[in-house]
Amino acid sequence: MQKLALKLTKAFFLTFLMFSFAFISSSAQPGKKAMKRINTFKKIKLLEILELNEDLSNKFLIAYDKFAKQERIAQEEIKETTSKLEKAIRKDETSKIKDLLKEMETKKKLLLQIFIDKHKEFKAILNEKQFATYIVFNEKFRHELGKRLLKRGKGKGRSNRFD
Repeated sequence: MQKLALKLTKAFFLTFLMFSFAFISSSAQPGKKAMKRINTFKKIKLLEILELNEDLSNKFLIAYDKFAKQERIAQEEIKETTSKLEKAIRKDETSKIKDLLKEMETKKKLLLQIFIDKHKEFKAILNEKQFATYIVFNEKFRHELGKRLLKRGKGKGRSNRFD
């Protein structure tokens, strides 16, 4: 157990050390390129921490990529609906607002279902300890990335307000 905790700690330290350099060097690059690098790095670290054999690594990566794509599409659709909803609010279009709220609820439910399906498939591929390790890594990764992005934004004098 201590060995796993030590590996997780090392991985997070190395991961975020690399992110620091990646963010510094990618300041002139578009956000999509930086996110692609982050996601690639995340997958590599996941494979290291999960200690999967080649067959399980292939199965896991196929499932991971499939659900990442589904999540990305769902998030883009939510973003698009949010934009439409914002415009409808500004124009005070009550009937359109009602329709867009229904649409948003449907899209959020779809995203939740993707999340549930992803976890079911990962549970089928990974053993219990590996799945738990995935959950812990994913939560810490998400939290640390958000913290670093917020810190980076503040450092450049950007506003973190919702305008």
